[in-house]
Amino acid sequence: IYGFYLDHCIDGVTMAIMCVGAGMSDLLNLSVAMSVLVIYLLLSISVYINAHLKGEFKLTYAGMGPTEFRLIMIIINTVFIYIRPIREFSVSLNLFGNSVVLGSFDFVGLLILLILSLIYAHNFIGDAGGYAKIDPLKKWEGR
Repeated sequence: IYGFYLDHCIDGVTMAIMCVGAGMSDLLNLSVAMSVLVIYLLLSISVYINAHLKGEFKLTYAGMGPTEFRLIMIIINTVFIYIRPIREFSVSLNLFGNSVVLGSFDFVGLLILLILSLIYAHNFIGDAGGYAKIDPLKKWEGR
């Protein structure tokens, strides 16, 4: 119990530090970093709820868990350190009347956000359907 508690509390703190640190750097837009953190935490909450309700503790989605996610981030950071053209690439966009500059790291963050969002949506729909069968809605009784 202690290990479960400690591991997952530290995991959340680690992700928060990574995302806030990356978002405060010149390489990643803070909004992108915070969006990745939010969807990561939503996935974590889903895992913890399912662990309680189903007795199923599933951390791996599409063959990736928290450790693989961190390893991918380390590889991406290493590529950005050593390959200057990738690090210096940027695109200026006008979003909702605001000028926004997105670098290549922002596009990686947006891709990660998209993948995690799709995984979350897929799991949410599947889990909600499963829980609906276990605990069906009660019909109104003549009201």
